[in-house]
Amino acid sequence: MHLYILILVFKFTFLLFNILRFAYRYKKKRLKKEEQERKLSHVMKEFLVQKSSLDESSSSTLTAIPLDLLNENQVPVPPQSFPEEVQILKEILSDPELWNSFCISSQTRQILVERGPHQIKEFEFPINKGRRRFSPSHYLKVLNNGEVVERSYLLYYN
Repeated sequence: MHLYILILVFKFTFLLFNILRFAYRYKKKRLKKEEQERKLSHVMKEFLVQKSSLDESSSSTLTAIPLDLLNENQVPVPPQSFPEEVQILKEILSDPELWNSFCISSQTRQILVERGPHQIKEFEFPINKGRRRFSPSHYLKVLNNGEVVERSYLLYYN
């Protein structure tokens, strides 16, 4: 009888350990994702409209100053380009998982439809735990009649 109780306690402890381990991994993954979203939020605010701002009615208006009203000494300054922010934006546009975090503006959506998602083709894909790796040959499909069709909808996400 004591052996049976000991086995039940062991099974319960093992089950509890696995649940706690899963919860720890989930929390760690969630915190990492939140940290990444926080780092990218300043870039996203420049190019995308947040969902919360769509619900609120905005009464503010933008005023434009014609160029001919500027003084002769004033020269319009083009916006600064930050290469790392542009790279981050390209990463966001190529990652469908981040599209749900923000509402994409109609202009950005139109660019995505015209260009399609970015496929990584020339890359040394990493080997996973099962000693397997993604191959760029998955982007193409050979039909029964010998025709080769590109699968433009496939994306590799690490």
